[in-house]
Amino acid sequence: MYSEMKLFTTWFIGKHLNLSLTNSELELIENSFVYIAENIASHPKVLIHRDFHSRNLMILSENQLGVIDFQDAMIGPQTYDLVSLLKDCYIEWPVEKQRAWCQYGYQQLYTGQHTFEQFWHEFSLCGLQRHLKVLGIFCRLFYRDHKSRYLNDLPLTWHYMYQAISQFPELNGFKLLIDKRIQPAFNMKVNALC
Repeated sequence: MYSEMKLFTTWFIGKHLNLSLTNSELELIENSFVYIAENIASHPKVLIHRDFHSRNLMILSENQLGVIDFQDAMIGPQTYDLVSLLKDCYIEWPVEKQRAWCQYGYQQLYTGQHTFEQFWHEFSLCGLQRHLKVLGIFCRLFYRDHKSRYLNDLPLTWHYMYQAISQFPELNGFKLLIDKRIQPAFNMKVNALC
């Protein structure tokens, strides 16, 4: 989880935004990544697909569900695949629907482990980690692998990341850095690509 977030710094901030950060800003990001990774490490673990989203799900004959792209499956936090599905980088669902679907999943699968609010907190933190990673991956796919279509998905992925980071007062310093330095650079990049 920690090393995946480094893609955000390398490919999104460094390569895509071409933004040079100070040592103290880089240290702030590093400390934020450590906080996120350490907290996620304490979440209950299950087998996760890691890419459980709309583009990897298909309806087969007789309305059976087909799942592809599962080669990166591993043991990980219980909310990870739910984040991949409900905060899909290609489809936006309203927060109210996300929360209602999480409530349903929690009632079906996780009741008794801890409260729904704790579960929602885990879901949000996994979403933050995943979307930081994906911002980096989408940029790497463009710059290294010459796959430009993923640039179209950066704004929604950014929106999900920003929505999640706003829920964690412990990450206020990181959010302030995003507001002050990274968001303006991202807005300029988005406008330049339009």
